[in-house]
Amino acid sequence: MKKIFMLPALFALAATGCGGDNPNPSVDVQWSQDVKTEMLEYLGMVLPYVQLDSATLYHGWDEVNECYLVGDESETNALIGYGDRLTNTGWTSIGNNDYTKTTEAGDLTLHYEWYEATEEYPCGNEIAVMIEGEGGGGTDEPVTGTYEFAMSDYGWSDAEVISSKSLAPGLTIEASKNGGSNDPKYYDNGASIRLYASNSITFSADNLTKLEFVFTRIDDNITFTPDSGTFEANRTEKTGVWTGEAASVTFTLGSTTGKQIRISKVTATGTFSGGDTPVDPGDERTIATIAEDIATNLGFTSSDIDWDGEDAYIACVIDGATSLEEACIEGTYYLPDYLEVSEEPAAGEWDDGDAGYFATYLDSENSIAVEIGAYLSGSDYVVQFCVYQAN
Repeated sequence: MKKIFMLPALFALAATGCGGDNPNPSVDVQWSQDVKTEMLEYLGMVLPYVQLDSATLYHGWDEVNECYLVGDESETNALIGYGDRLTNTGWTSIGNNDYTKTTEAGDLTLHYEWYEATEEYPCGNEIAVMIEGEGGGGTDEPVTGTYEFAMSDYGWSDAEVISSKSLAPGLTIEASKNGGSNDPKYYDNGASIRLYASNSITFSADNLTKLEFVFTRIDDNITFTPDSGTFEANRTEKTGVWTGEAASVTFTLGSTTGKQIRISKVTATGTFSGGDTPVDPGDERTIATIAEDIATNLGFTSSDIDWDGEDAYIACVIDGATSLEEACIEGTYYLPDYLEVSEEPAAGEWDDGDAGYFATYLDSENSIAVEIGAYLSGSDYVVQFCVYQAN
């Protein structure tokens, strides 16, 4: 296996190594509880957040224009890039800042715009949503009780960025990158939502009083903080319980890079109405998606992946490593857990004859291999991941 010394990712990240500090500052990404409750009542979902001026914020149902409004009076255009947030949460663009989406409340049409001042109105931001349907959170009769919601039933495909979806009898899940380095995603392996540093996730229903979580992974030293109520985790048992009372509760992860929380199941107690029955997930993994998974685990992005023909390469300095063996073994910790060991870490040589340490892992279902090689570059121990088609 050859060494690729000129990877941009290697030199850009040499100072911090794998899992460096999150370069994106934390930002407020929460609607207030009354706004979220109101959105659920009228729209059947919570809109992606935009930071409006709290002093001039207005929101509610407009009887004259028969639409839901949220906006402010401000000289700052806070809606730049809002279309991307909408499409990332399942809205479809129809042009001119107009978007559509279907929820249990009905067919929604949304328009957003920053308006210049006129003689009658000051300048400001506004989001307007019209509804064709029953409105108010769905057509089903509300039910009260305790229901189990498996993440595998929501219909996300493997490695899909989490979009807002509701499952019968009516628990809506919506997640946000929230200024972090990586998008929250669903993975077939472990049948879990994977949340990364600074991500947030929102659970909504008519009313919630208890959420019981089953995790496939909950790292130490990573917080999972609700915006209301209380949450306690049993990290040994990989479980957690939230108690409170709210129509919507948002949990935000801490900013410790390289840490994760993976949710496989939520048992929710409360009142519910509506919800979908999504299609079964199931996309095949590819070299690109596996390389992206490795990059995500490293705290990198897809731009840090280099391609050599059909093969993908990612390189990263291992901070604190004192040997090639140690660097290689630590590199295996960043592999997706759907990969199985094919060749245990062992000493070897690179194509140029330099000493190295190597391991090979395999996605046998899709015949894709990942070879890890460790080498010394100056005083830095570096691991290189090569993702390629095995057969």
